[in-house]
Amino acid sequence: MHLEEISTEEQNMAMNEDPNGKVPKNLKESVTKVLESSIQEDDKLRLIMIFIITQEGLTDDDISKLVDSAKFRDSEAAKQAVNNLKHLGVELKEAPEKPKGMMGMGAAAAKTLFPFMKTGESKPRRDTDVSYDLSRYRPPLQWIMQDALENKLDATEFPCAGMSGPTPPQGPPAVKPKQKAGWADKGAKKEAEKDQKSGPRLIVFVAGGLCYSELRAAYELTKKFDREVIIGSTEILTPERYLKSLTSLNGSLPSAPVRKESVI
Repeated sequence: MHLEEISTEEQNMAMNEDPNGKVPKNLKESVTKVLESSIQEDDKLRLIMIFIITQEGLTDDDISKLVDSAKFRDSEAAKQAVNNLKHLGVELKEAPEKPKGMMGMGAAAAKTLFPFMKTGESKPRRDTDVSYDLSRYRPPLQWIMQDALENKLDATEFPCAGMSGPTPPQGPPAVKPKQKAGWADKGAKKEAEKDQKSGPRLIVFVAGGLCYSELRAAYELTKKFDREVIIGSTEILTPERYLKSLTSLNGSLPSAPVRKESVI
């Protein structure tokens, strides 16, 4: 219920533009309207967090008004979860400049952690593609994987990427069977050739959790480059699991940041 409405608001905030490419107007009012509707509390909390992140901070009064408009059963727990965003480097105070959306802000933040990363070009919009309207945001990991497939990764940041290992020892030549197996027909051979990719596979491991948009990015790059992209992580981060983990943060984080993306 309200799934399309929620997704549209999320994408508008993340991109700082609507499906037509225009900067959304009265964003706070439209978000508040969704918060006041009968949607799940997790969806409400996620909307508030995305709004704070993409607006690059709000006043304490504005944050309180948003939380109050959502009518959480435990408003203090919701405020604590929002406050814990600071442990992830999110600026909670009001931004001095005009916000650029999660894509612009996230790209700037990601550049600080990963100076070798590029943001890439926007995907052309298709007027009748509703699914694209609801999935416009592209995670930073997508551009790292694309650079890897195009052999453009910075060798100083990814010294192992693209390096070939030692050549395995050659064994005795395989003995050609005298009789062909009955199932090895021409149709099976053609099907196998059809599934073959045009280059070596790319293996990506994300430490700390992988979200659905990153899985989708790997799938789309597999189709685009006709290369097998295998992606995995320590866990799959669903929205519910992410919010639960964020709520339990207490600030006792490692002194040195752990790099999230790791391409092997």
